[in-house]
Amino acid sequence: MLACAHGAAFSYDLALYRPLTKDGDPRLWPSIVDKKLGVFSKFRQSFFPGNAFSKLCKPDDLFAVFELSGILVLLRLADFSLPVPSMLGVNELTLSGLEKGFVSWYAENLVKEVGGRTHLEEKAKGYKYSSRASSEFSAPTDEQDEFVVREIIGKFKVHAGKYVESRGSGDMSVGKTVEWMLGVSANSSKDPDYKGIEIKSARSGQSKNKLTTLFSKTPDRALSKMRPYQVILEYGWIDEETGKKHAHVSVGSKEHPHNKCGFYTRLSDDCLHLEMWHERGREPMFVWSLEKIKNALLKKHRRTLWVSVDSKKEGKVERFKVMHAKLTGTPDFQAFIELINSGNVTVDLTMTLKENQKAVRDHGYLFRIKNLLMDKLFLSEPKIFDIK
Repeated sequence: MLACAHGAAFSYDLALYRPLTKDGDPRLWPSIVDKKLGVFSKFRQSFFPGNAFSKLCKPDDLFAVFELSGILVLLRLADFSLPVPSMLGVNELTLSGLEKGFVSWYAENLVKEVGGRTHLEEKAKGYKYSSRASSEFSAPTDEQDEFVVREIIGKFKVHAGKYVESRGSGDMSVGKTVEWMLGVSANSSKDPDYKGIEIKSARSGQSKNKLTTLFSKTPDRALSKMRPYQVILEYGWIDEETGKKHAHVSVGSKEHPHNKCGFYTRLSDDCLHLEMWHERGREPMFVWSLEKIKNALLKKHRRTLWVSVDSKKEGKVERFKVMHAKLTGTPDFQAFIELINSGNVTVDLTMTLKENQKAVRDHGYLFRIKNLLMDKLFLSEPKIFDIK
C-alpha cells in the first residue's frame, strides 16, 4: 500500500487481521516502510519520518482510503502539500475527484521517478503490497507449491495404511521417520525442508496445549545487554540429574510467563523489538528485531505441511502410520505479535554450561506456539489431505 503525507508517498507492508477474540472489527495496520521501494517523491531528501507509520500522522488525523489499480492508498487530508485538491486538478474534495486526479498525478510524479514507465497499471504490479509483503519469501508460484505438495502426498501414499518402523526414539523419532519417507536428510536449517515446503510432524492426539516449535532465532547481539554465559550465572539453576547449571525454560509474556523462574517477554516501547527480561533485572537480557523475527517466520513457514501420524508399539519398537496432512499458507505477523502478547507464543531458552564451566551449549532460541491456536496464525484456511 501507499501512505501519502508531508509531500511524499511511502510504500508500506499492510497487515489485515481481526483480534484473536473474533469479536472485534476487521482491522488494517500499516507497519514498516518497504526497504526496496522506499519513499517516492521529489521531497524525499527534505523529509523522511522513519519506518513507523505512526510518525506520518497524529492522533485524530483524517485519511481518505481508496484503491487504484491494485494499490491501496491512504491520503492524509490534513496535508495540503500533497496534490489535493488544486494539484490534482479537481474542484471538490470527493472520492471520485481525488481518484481521477490522483491517477494522473501518480503517473506523472511517481511512476516516472521510480522507473520511467508510462502506464499506472504496469507500475501497479509492483505495489500490490498485500500480495508482495512476503515476496522475497514467495518466489515459487501457487502452481509450483501445489505440484510439490502433491509430490509429498504421493510419497506418503506409498506407505498408506502401513506402520513404518521408527527411525530413532523419543519425540524426534516422528520427524525423522517422516523425513525418511520423503528421502530428506535430518537438518537444522532455517530453510523449509522439502523444495520450499516446511514439514512439521507429530503424533495424532497430541495435547492441544502442547507447544510446537515454529523456528529458532538468535537475539540481536548488538542490542542484547547480556550473553548466555552471564544469564546462566546470574539466573540459572542446577539440574538435579546432570549437576550442571542451566537455563532451560519456556518464556511467555509478563502477564502469562509460563515459568516461575522470573523470565518474561515484552514488546519494546517503540514496538520495534521483542525483549526478554528477568524480574530481578534493570534492563532486557536479550533483544530481537521484530523485522528479523518476521523474516524468519515468513521464510520458514511460507508453506507448511503439518503431518499427523498414528503410533503403536510392538515390544520395544515404535511404528508410525501417516494419517493426514494439513497445508497452511502465509503467516499473519500481526496475529503472531498478538499471540506473543497473550503468552500463546513463547521463546524457549535451551542453555547449559559446559563441563569446563567457561562456555555454553545451547540448542537455539525456540519460538513455539500452542497447538490449540495454530490455525489463528495463518491468513488462509488450511487444506487437509487424507492419507489412505
